[in-house]
Amino acid sequence: MAQFHKRLAEIRKIKGLKQSDLANIINMRAAGISKYESGISQPNLDTLKQIAKIFDVSTDYLLGVSDVPTRANNGDISLNDDEIALIEAYKKLPRDYQFEIKGYINGILKSSGVSP
Repeated sequence: MAQFHKRLAEIRKIKGLKQSDLANIINMRAAGISKYESGISQPNLDTLKQIAKIFDVSTDYLLGVSDVPTRANNGDISLNDDEIALIEAYKKLPRDYQFEIKGYINGILKSSGVSP
């Protein structure tokens, strides 16, 4: 779990949670989260799975096995860093721009002979 402490702190901050917030969610003391993030202690398997679910990331990502933070749907797809960045940027766009992007992509696919 060499990467766990770094990844936990990073993703917690990205999500805008304090250590005490995360501790309350998983029903433990903030000192426990502090120990995880400083590398002093490590969570048990159930807590690791709970943390992954809270942040919607894979346990592989938290453990440093994978650099792709998002979980694949039903294990049938995985996304690289560029794909994740595109999706995150798309999600930040207003709905009308999202609609335009979809139309643009569909147009490219059709002109390339690929069905959207």
